[in-house]
Parts: sequence; C-alpha cells; structure tokens
Amino acid sequence: MRLRFSRTAEYGLRAALEAARAPAGQLVTRDTIAGATNAPASVLAQALAALVRAGILAARAGPRGGYRLARAAEEVSIHDVVLAVDPREREERCVLREGACSRVGLCPFHPFLAEAQERFLDALRATSLADVLGASGAPPGAGRGPPRG
Repeated sequence: MRLRFSRTAEYGLRAALEAARAPAGQLVTRDTIAGATNAPASVLAQALAALVRAGILAARAGPRGGYRLARAAEEVSIHDVVLAVDPREREERCVLREGACSRVGLCPFHPFLAEAQERFLDALRATSLADVLGASGAPPGAGRGPPRG
C-alpha cells in the first residue's frame, strides 16, 4: 500500500463512509453514493463490487436495492476498506531506481520509508469508519438529513 491511496481506494473510502452515515440497515443507492462522492460511475462500480466481495458492504439488487454496511462501523477499519479495493498492501517501488528495492543493496531511503509505511498501516488499522464519522461530527447511522439551502 502506498502512503497515499489510489483513486479507486479513495472512492471506496467515500462509498463506505456514505453507507456508514445511513441509519442502521437502510440501503443507500449507487446514485446517492455517486452524488455524494463525485465518483465516475465505472470507478465507483469497481469500488462497490470490491467492498461487497470483501464483506464490508452488503448489496441488494433491484429497483429498491442499494448498499449498506455488512458490519458495524466500529468493526470496519480504514485499512479493511483500502485493502479490499487496492489489495497491494505495500509499495515496492524504489525511490532511487525504477522497479522495486532489491534485498541486496537496499537504497538508503528504504529503512525510513518502510518504517513510515508501517506506521501509516498501523494508523489505518486502528481507525474505524465510526472514528472517522465521529471526528467529522456525524455519528454512524445518523443519516445526513435533507439538504440545506
């Protein structure tokens, strides 16, 4: 995993957060998620499918279908979401050379970047969707209410 997210992982995080904002058990449509995340339809479809395969979201097809969290927001870490959408956990590209750092003759940046990457992953593992919603002032399952305007 990179110290930044792929575009698809960003949309996956936004989609999971939208599902976490919905009242418990309420389905959120793909159109609602797309509008809230500004995600292109094709990229959003990939992210949603990956989140369903990983058991983070549950989906129901049909005109009254949509998505909801498959587990409580407290049980879904940011790491879970990112790894579901972008399964490469570690960035292997070397800062000084094209390609990956080899075990023989590691570049001088390697130990520092490896440590930074591990701290980044620890933070993602320790932070749940509920934590993110709490930090934004919107408790999980609270919904967003009607638009103001």
